[in-house]
Amino acid sequence: EKGKTELFVRFESDGPLKPGAPVKLIFTVKDSGVGIKKEDMDRLFTKFERVNLEHNSTVEGTGLGLTITRELLSMMNGEIYVDSEYGKGSVFTVVIPQTVIDPEPVGDFKEKFAENVVDANRYSESFRAPDARILVVDDTRMNLIVVEQLLKRTDVRIDVSLSGEESIEKAAGIKYDVILMDQRMPGMGGTEAMRIIKEREDSLNRETPVICLTANALAGARQQYLDEGFEDYLSKPIDGDALEAIVMKYLPRDKIGFINDKAGSDATEKRKRDDSWFFAPLAEAGIHPEVGIRYCQDDEDFYRSVLTEYGASSGERRERLTDDFEKGDWNDYATIVHAVKSTSQTIGATALSDIAKLLEDAAENRKSDFIRNNHDKMMFMYEKTADACLRLCPPISDGKGEGEILEFLPEE
Repeated sequence: EKGKTELFVRFESDGPLKPGAPVKLIFTVKDSGVGIKKEDMDRLFTKFERVNLEHNSTVEGTGLGLTITRELLSMMNGEIYVDSEYGKGSVFTVVIPQTVIDPEPVGDFKEKFAENVVDANRYSESFRAPDARILVVDDTRMNLIVVEQLLKRTDVRIDVSLSGEESIEKAAGIKYDVILMDQRMPGMGGTEAMRIIKEREDSLNRETPVICLTANALAGARQQYLDEGFEDYLSKPIDGDALEAIVMKYLPRDKIGFINDKAGSDATEKRKRDDSWFFAPLAEAGIHPEVGIRYCQDDEDFYRSVLTEYGASSGERRERLTDDFEKGDWNDYATIVHAVKSTSQTIGATALSDIAKLLEDAAENRKSDFIRNNHDKMMFMYEKTADACLRLCPPISDGKGEGEILEFLPEE
């Protein structure tokens, strides 16, 4: 609730730094938190254990973090140590053995860090392509809004589709320069839709690059999606810079107008205000606004529109999750909880996203006992998160009692 967390990184060696020499990388995380009682120390690395619930009742978590950390370190022949004084704080130390490849420095970290801090607060679109046209396919409306907003300043013409079937219909009548295709959707999945679009004899988009949108980007994922027929993939939650880079990579060269440095810096007028007080209630629901705003390119109005859509779409999604849970329909359950995972990460509800990921994996592997033991907890967190979004950013009424989502706020 207050205080600080410090990270220290150093190394130890028993001799001169030369190629092949062994060293130990040592990471130390020190905090001024509530600390850990001596009797709780042995439980720190036990699965699904959360210690000191009296003080941590409002802090979300699955109780898996330290267990996973220790298992990963074991795979790397590393170790983790804990030293804590209850009421004063804790120190976690991680030691990982490494081998020196080259003793020469690879760069100046402090200088690079300073550059990144400046760049992070200065966004401008990297290109403009008013003659280009792309299709974005995703069954989650919020993801479509995010892509539209992130590419808004590039002037690219964007069509959207909420299903694989609808994307096939649109691709049958319009030639697109790029198609962004969600891999996992109810009914027809993205891989099947992509293949139909590409393989039809009369297809206008046989040669159109199709980029896979996925929240399951693990090691080796790119080759997997290439093998399925996609040209590339983009991880969700979608990062604005990565989105621009991949769209620019696959757009026809003759349709791209590049932004020079001066024009880019002159165009940097962010509608950004100090509204931290406005977003403060989100923290009570386990939402980290700073994370969500970062996914929205530091544009708080953009973030508001995403919160609005998140809350508005939650009712139907919760009903489907409840229905699937009661029927034991783990296929559909996995698809819906997959959407909860990615959209929750986008708004900064990281703990909810984490437990949704665990439930998605459990549904895919038919671990019904795990689902039954954790479904209610996830639904409680989801309801609390959605209600906070609805209270803070309610759908705009059209005067007839129906809510309408405002996708683009008027320019100031």
